[in-house]
Amino acid sequence: MSAITPTMMLVNSPWNGKKAFKAIPVHKDCPYTEFLYDSDSKILVVITTTIKDSMHVVPRLDENGDPTKTKTPRPNGKTYKEARIQIETFTEHYITEKEDMEALINMHVVNASTFDWKKYVNDTGIITPEAPKIQLINQ
Repeated sequence: MSAITPTMMLVNSPWNGKKAFKAIPVHKDCPYTEFLYDSDSKILVVITTTIKDSMHVVPRLDENGDPTKTKTPRPNGKTYKEARIQIETFTEHYITEKEDMEALINMHVVNASTFDWKKYVNDTGIITPEAPKIQLINQ
């Protein structure tokens, strides 16, 4: 078994309005398009360069490219029509355990030893909030 050559680089990158990190390709032979950490779901999303066909529900568009409105809200609460279509997408993997995140990052990231990605993730995989330091004074 040959060693894996790191082809990604970690960078600070906000996600859904929160501080987070992601990994970007730095070599043309990288098998991934990106890794991104989603603090809301506590998951490292790994998006590969492998293409697959998958079904997606998308808004049905009118001749102007706008979503086609419905007369009344649908059971799912949306006020526009939708269509289910098959499209090509990149394959995604979802990493939930911190140890697995660390193994993947150490294997594929050139700056794994110098970028402090763990500051965003605590032992349960939850993003670490930047809480203000409060000093309690006994009265």
